[in-house]
Amino acid sequence: VLREFARKYGLGMVATNDGHYVRKEDARAHEVLLAIQSKSTLDDPNRWRFPCDEFYVKTPEEMRAMLPKEEWGDEPFDNTVEIARMCEVDLPIGDKMTYRIPRFPLPKGRTEAQYLRELTFKGLLGRYPDRITEDFYREVFRRLGKMPPHGDGAALAASLAQVEQAAWEGLLRELPPLEGVREWTAEAILHRALYELAIIERMGFPGYFLIVQDYINWAKENGISVGPGRGSAAGSLVAYAVGITNIDPLRFGLLFERFLNPERVSMPDIDTDFSDHKRDRVIEYVRRRYGKDKVAQIGTFGSLASKAALKDVARVYGIPHKKAEELAKLIPVQFGKPKPLAEAIELVPELKAEMEKDPKVREVIEVAMRLEGLNRHASVHAAGVVIAQEPLTDLVPLMRDQEGRPVTQYDMGAVEALGLLKMDFLGLRTLTFLDEAKKIVKESKGVELDYDRLPLDDPKTFELLARGETKGVFQLESGGMTNTVRGLKPRRLEDIIALVSLYRPGPMEHIPTYIRRHHGQEPVSYQEFPHAEKYLRPILDETYGIPVYQEQIMQIASAVAGYSLGEADLLRRAMGKKKVEEMQKHRERFVRGARERGVPEEEANRLFDMLEAFANYGFNKCLPGRARVVDFRTGKPVSIEAIVRGEAQGVWVVSLDERTLRLVPRPVVAAFSSGKAQVYRLRTATGRVLEATANHPLYTPEGWRELSALRPGDFVALPRHLPYQPSEDLKPHELDLLGFALSEGNLRHPSGFYLYTSSEEELAAMEEALAGFANTRTRVAWRRGVAHIYVGRRDRKVPSEAEAFLKEMGLLGLAAKDKHLPEKVFGLSQEGVARLLGRLWVGDGGVDPKGRLIHYATASEALARGVQHLLLRLGLQSRLVEKRFPYRGGRQGYVVYLLGDLEAARRFAETLGPYLLGKR
Repeated sequence: VLREFARKYGLGMVATNDGHYVRKEDARAHEVLLAIQSKSTLDDPNRWRFPCDEFYVKTPEEMRAMLPKEEWGDEPFDNTVEIARMCEVDLPIGDKMTYRIPRFPLPKGRTEAQYLRELTFKGLLGRYPDRITEDFYREVFRRLGKMPPHGDGAALAASLAQVEQAAWEGLLRELPPLEGVREWTAEAILHRALYELAIIERMGFPGYFLIVQDYINWAKENGISVGPGRGSAAGSLVAYAVGITNIDPLRFGLLFERFLNPERVSMPDIDTDFSDHKRDRVIEYVRRRYGKDKVAQIGTFGSLASKAALKDVARVYGIPHKKAEELAKLIPVQFGKPKPLAEAIELVPELKAEMEKDPKVREVIEVAMRLEGLNRHASVHAAGVVIAQEPLTDLVPLMRDQEGRPVTQYDMGAVEALGLLKMDFLGLRTLTFLDEAKKIVKESKGVELDYDRLPLDDPKTFELLARGETKGVFQLESGGMTNTVRGLKPRRLEDIIALVSLYRPGPMEHIPTYIRRHHGQEPVSYQEFPHAEKYLRPILDETYGIPVYQEQIMQIASAVAGYSLGEADLLRRAMGKKKVEEMQKHRERFVRGARERGVPEEEANRLFDMLEAFANYGFNKCLPGRARVVDFRTGKPVSIEAIVRGEAQGVWVVSLDERTLRLVPRPVVAAFSSGKAQVYRLRTATGRVLEATANHPLYTPEGWRELSALRPGDFVALPRHLPYQPSEDLKPHELDLLGFALSEGNLRHPSGFYLYTSSEEELAAMEEALAGFANTRTRVAWRRGVAHIYVGRRDRKVPSEAEAFLKEMGLLGLAAKDKHLPEKVFGLSQEGVARLLGRLWVGDGGVDPKGRLIHYATASEALARGVQHLLLRLGLQSRLVEKRFPYRGGRQGYVVYLLGDLEAARRFAETLGPYLLGKR
């Protein structure tokens, strides 16, 4: 029919097919997707379904088979190729992207840059009337060598905005420098404004500021409550002057470079809060101002995450809801997001076992993997609005929401990638509550409240907060925060600001210190950084020596290491994103700059570590509390929990120096609880085990990689030697008894303990060791070729010193599988470690000269891991494996095998050899 129609009317034909999925094998997944959409199951005969599995995108060969050449000719295929050629699209993204900021309707005779300067100079008169005055502007004209115009402040501001840049350059050299400014005089304020305006103009963003100030000031003039400002925009004096924000950046020490970095051009991002009941009026104003065809809200798409996909597919297959929930719960969650199904199957043995056990579950998971990541529904972003210079239909695909308003079919990320102007109009219910409160006060008391003029130092307000009366106070009303406010008893707004910043996982560990220092119960100390103290004190004194704000990180980098504030912002970003290579470059730059300012390298490294720890509060690399690290100062293991609780203080650990690839000692500068998180277990081929969160970095041949990115077979770096400082000493006979008791000792005998051996040489060594203990006698009994050495007391009224020693070491009463190395052992010198290991090897070790196999075997996993650790202190690598011993019908055990070639065997012989005895 179509062919005849085309011939009759002279129309071209195109070869195409109805493609609903890409590959033929996707037909089943598409069938399931339709069932999800229509809320039916595969058992339903009346469900919505396609008649066959041919609705995929066919290859040219398949299409030619369906439309034979002798019947259809080449025309349909040639036309298809021609249409494809005409449809070529080159999106202006990546390096081709340019910012598309619409032109602001300007008063006649002004450029965008001039008009922004005019509004700024005019705004400064209202913001700082005690310093920025009409007389001050007249003086500025005189210093510029120009005649001031007649008129009021508005006229002066308009004329100042017309002054050419060359004239300003001369005056700028006379104004006080902005670095380390102590007092914001009129001249300093003008300098800061000119500095910000120059950067805004250089980046091409005056129009952006004009657009934002326009709709914010329109909202205020039309009785719509607007928030005082949020995010880094509060650091801009220009934004404050033109009414975008209502927070004085000079009073609160906020940095412009955190908002707009002169070292890195990127679109400003100003989010604005409006009363949630009246937010739509502001959006409607913007539509009228720039054209309804040029303004739209931004779309957002909900995709099928792994858990949702699995549950949806399970329902379609008729799997009971309870079973589907159980399967979904097996999928690990990282940072609030479920892992992809493919990763979950690798990580969770139970999930793989369910697939192997039940073919239906296998099919469900395989189909869910095909659907995973597909968009499930479209909706409207809660805040995003895009404003364009030309009709949006020329730039982005559009759709309409349920109320008929235009919405982009691109999401927020795509809109930004195109360089379009994206604004966030947030609806805040708290502002609506404040509107209602103002109305109630007006009706009941006859008082017209002006929230912008309320004093920030009202004593009665702080007394109310100190009593814990925080109900309805934004960000202060939770139970935990109320108790914290009651403990702090804030005396100034800055205390509340600091508390809100500290009250989150990580920083909240420092709240008790902040409170004690606030009440004068603990002095503010910088003793860890004696050479940097003169730089740190002016920056951190406001927060009692505790870094609280990211601005402080930037200021410290600037003061201590000579960073410009723009460079310091790049450092802050690198710390937040945990880019290891970039961080190493910054560390070298920081240490070099600090050294030039009199701060030694070791102290500079410690300070850099502290800044990095504070910058990464939201991205903590976590170890479980039970995990232990070795304190370099003592050699002893310390649990993470003990460090967090403050039970272990001043701990130093060895870490990797990436320049030399050597282990170097560094202090722990911050440790805090991050609540509950998913922890993974990594096991190496050597039997070493690490438990940590998915984002914990490990060093690999490719550099640092997060634990979650590793796969079986990947390589990670392990130390060849573990440096430490000895802190304990045991006498030779004590070391010998420890070794013999752990390897060939029964520590659960009713009368104390006994040792056993089949070697005369070992027996003599055991008796010699026991002879070194006071009030200790021995009795030897041979049974079936094995000597049993029973240990008793000479004076029954006094304990045997040997028994008391093992009791002090925490070993008496332990079964073979529960034996472990006493804590004191880890503080021994290398000589002491070698002697102890040699005596352990005498009992449970072996050296096979023919197979060149050196090993140690035990029933205790803790003891095996302890031996592996001590070998590392001697520079000996080993592998730990589980093994079944043919003892009493079979018993679980562990074997530590020495790794390496003849060089390792030689080192073993040199260190442990002098303490080896007997036939082993």
